[in-house]
Amino acid sequence: MKQVTLILALVCTVLFNQAFAQADTFPAENKCGYKTSGGGADTFPWSLAQPFPWDSIQGLWKVSDDTDQVVRMRVVRQDIKSKHLSVDVLSRRACASTMKGVGIITAAEKNVVRLSLTDSQGQTHLMKLAFFDTTDLKLDRNLCGQSVLAATVVHFDGEGEGDSALDTKPAEQSNMMLKKITDSTDFYCKKRKR
Repeated sequence: MKQVTLILALVCTVLFNQAFAQADTFPAENKCGYKTSGGGADTFPWSLAQPFPWDSIQGLWKVSDDTDQVVRMRVVRQDIKSKHLSVDVLSRRACASTMKGVGIITAAEKNVVRLSLTDSQGQTHLMKLAFFDTTDLKLDRNLCGQSVLAATVVHFDGEGEGDSALDTKPAEQSNMMLKKITDSTDFYCKKRKR
C-alpha cells in the first residue's frame, strides 16, 4: 500500500512540473516552459488549438523535463466520425503503468483530444491534449519550435469511500508540455535490485 501511495504521489508531483526542455542537451536556462498554476479554469487557449497530428502522435512522449514519467500514445481507431487515442502514463522507476485510458476526438471539437485516465487505485483523472502554435502560448519559437503539445490533467478528489461518482469534485489541475522521445511505442526500463 505504501508503494502505491508513493507512486501516486510521484505521479502528482510530476504532473505539476511546468518546465519543458526542448532538447536534453540544452543547458537548464534554455528551457521551453509554460508557467501555470493549479486552479479551476483552463489555462491553455483550447479554441486556438491546431489540427491534431494523427499521423505523428503515436510514440513515447516525455512529461515536461521529468526523466521518470513517459506517456505512450497509440492511435487505436479512426473512422469518419471519430478517432480514438490510447494513452498510458508510464514510470521508469516503477517499471509499470501508473495511469491509462482512452481519448476521443469528435467533429464537435476536432482539435482537442479528451481522455479519461484511471490510476492504479481506480481514481479517474481527465486530460485534455492539443497542439498549439508557440506564439499563441507566448513562448519563444527559437527554444520551443513552431508548435508544442500541451496537456491539462484534472485530478478528482472524492469525499470518502462510500461516495458515488456524482459526489466527486475536481481537486486540482496540472498543466504541462510534452516532448516526443521516439515514434516507437516500446517501453523499456531497468528494475532496481533490492
